[in-house]
Amino acid sequence: MFGNDLLQALPLLPRIHSTDPRANSAGALTAYQSGVYDLFWDVTPDPDATSDPSMVWLWRAAVHVQQPSESPQQLTSLKQHFAKAGDGWYALLGRYLMGYAKADEILDKPLDPHALSEASYYFALRALSERRYADAETWLEVDSRTQQSDNGEYWWGEGLRNHWNLAYEALPVLDRHGTLYEDKH
Repeated sequence: MFGNDLLQALPLLPRIHSTDPRANSAGALTAYQSGVYDLFWDVTPDPDATSDPSMVWLWRAAVHVQQPSESPQQLTSLKQHFAKAGDGWYALLGRYLMGYAKADEILDKPLDPHALSEASYYFALRALSERRYADAETWLEVDSRTQQSDNGEYWWGEGLRNHWNLAYEALPVLDRHGTLYEDKH
């Protein structure tokens, strides 16, 4: 499904919530990687009904830092979850995105290339949300150098880098300007 067909099907996603946790996880993944952030909470109303609740919570945090569009109740739920989240890998990355953990808590761990790809992507997202564009570029470069092509975060990071390359803007230039979009007025 592509283009208009996909856009027409997206409103149906909340209605096809499955009793199969793998299908629910696939719905969450589809919504996240498609950038359909407004529907993300609707597609996965109950992370515990997915095959990997910690990943769904992490994606909720990633959606929040990229496009905060959740309701006040959803934001409260997100903050409460990460304020008390455990010390699992995805919980730690989500805690970092939400400001409840420091980068050193992640970087002090031994990271294989797969974990480094994941961490660097989420470091880049947080840097972007804080308008630290040069830092974001650095972390996306780290992600790219991991060559973890079996990892979603690797491809999402490559997508961000390609977007910026197509716009003919380097992130350090944006960092000096303090904005992603130049004011034309």
